Amino acid sequence: MDALAGCPELVEDTRYATPEARAENVVALRTLLQAAFRKASAAQWLAAMAKAGVPAGPINTVAEGIRSPEARAIPVDLDGVEMMLPESPFVLDGMRNRITNSAPKWANIPMKSF
Repeated sequence: MDALAGCPELVEDTRYATPEARAENVVALRTLLQAAFRKASAAQWLAAMAKAGVPAGPINTVAEGIRSPEARAIPVDLDGVEMMLPESPFVLDGMRNRITNSAPKWANIPMKSF
């Protein structure tokens, strides 16, 4: 990762040799890595990390996340109104629970339920 980020000298730097040392020097490490990451676009870093076998993914804004292919693959129809909502992370018997109707109207909930 250090060579990938353009900082091969970090490999030999004892301030970053162990998780504990990195934690103690996190401010300095963050400063070095932020400067290195500014040298290329997010897309370029993601491609380089994928090529190097480093698991990575983009950090999207809410708008980018909603427009992502992953979010678009989750259609939800609530009473004829198409909405984009996150899918349930739970899988039971190989199936994900789908949202198929809207929440009940307040008038339809008996007060003794509260």
